[in-house]
Amino acid sequence: MKIYLLILFVLASNLIFGQGSFDGGVGTTGCKAIHADSSVIKSWGSKCDVSRGFKDIANPNEGKVNFGQATNGIGKVDNQVVSLGDGGSAVVTFDGRLFNGPGADFVVFENSFSDDFLELAFVEVSKDGLNYWRFPSISETPNNVQMDPFGLMNPTNIYNLAGKYRASWGVPFDLEELKDSLGADADSIYFIRVVDVVGSIKPAFSRMDSRGNTINDPYPTDYEVGGFYNGGFDLDAVGLIHYDGHIFLSSSENEYQDVAFTFFPNPVKAALTVKAEGDFHFQVISGRGEIIMSRTFYQQGELNLEHIPAGVYVIAIKTNTGFETKKLIKR
Repeated sequence: MKIYLLILFVLASNLIFGQGSFDGGVGTTGCKAIHADSSVIKSWGSKCDVSRGFKDIANPNEGKVNFGQATNGIGKVDNQVVSLGDGGSAVVTFDGRLFNGPGADFVVFENSFSDDFLELAFVEVSKDGLNYWRFPSISETPNNVQMDPFGLMNPTNIYNLAGKYRASWGVPFDLEELKDSLGADADSIYFIRVVDVVGSIKPAFSRMDSRGNTINDPYPTDYEVGGFYNGGFDLDAVGLIHYDGHIFLSSSENEYQDVAFTFFPNPVKAALTVKAEGDFHFQVISGRGEIIMSRTFYQQGELNLEHIPAGVYVIAIKTNTGFETKKLIKR
């Protein structure tokens, strides 16, 4: 009887979470994610040019996102990001040549705080910066119902889309997959472009994978933090694996003081614990920029969030040495 119930539980879990055809999140068997500290990464993108997308592509009059600087997309992973907005893009370059070697040739990092709250992007490469070739991507996420702004996804439904893994774990890309299109240029790549997938399933705004399937991901995801608007894919870094050229780790333009803090659980239903060094000021901010809660603590604080509506929020920590924001899901 116990075995029978276990089988039913496994089958039900697969139905609920939509088990797909590809590798799962960090820590699962067969996961292909590459950590930012991996020795296979030789260098990092040294220049980033951003073309911002809208806060909400269906409401262009609201304007475009402006969270983060382009320089946040260069150097090693540091959880400081540049937000692309709906359909926005970033072109990352480097002082050298990316080439087609065994296995993954480069890796793209986003800043998701969990294995299932994901914001996705297409990835393209170019030799000349004019003609780009897109990696064939696949999304098996059901697209009959729009995923809401705090919807959760199963990474096993996702292939060749940046943002599949949580922060500090990047999605690998292999130039061998584009060899038929690139030819000899597969050994002379100088530009990497990351393009937000939007996530809307409405035909006027939707984006398709390589099979012609509409890509459904959390939408809309616009919110305000201190007058800055975030939305869509948040680029953290691009790591170079098979690479000949100048080694780049960081830039003085991109240096800042980290705020070391932890908070749990995330997602949260009621009680939230926050820890940091010394005195710190803590805020919970709604998706529209409204400050829901504001407290000052020393080393550790406890908050009861039971009364606030379910959704995606921003938590902001400020100390005497720095400032940082992260996303929080309220169930």
